[in-house]
Amino acid sequence: MATTLSVFYEGGAPSRFSYVYSSNIVRDGAGSNNLIYVPKDASEITFVAQTITYKDAAGATVSIPWTPEAQSEALKLGKS
Repeated sequence: MATTLSVFYEGGAPSRFSYVYSSNIVRDGAGSNNLIYVPKDASEITFVAQTITYKDAAGATVSIPWTPEAQSEALKLGKS
């Protein structure tokens, strides 16, 4: 009969913590609890041009360009 004893210790300065997403959002097969990096401000983010596509109430496809500048402004507005 074998006995297994496991001990885990994580040390660090007070107020340190991690944000995790409780699903395998990166689909790497490594399981859940994927770490999320939260930037301290917009200078740590590189925005790229995007095109937002959706169907309107009539069923027509609508495509709207979303520039890096507009994304940065939207981030600023979300902080207020």
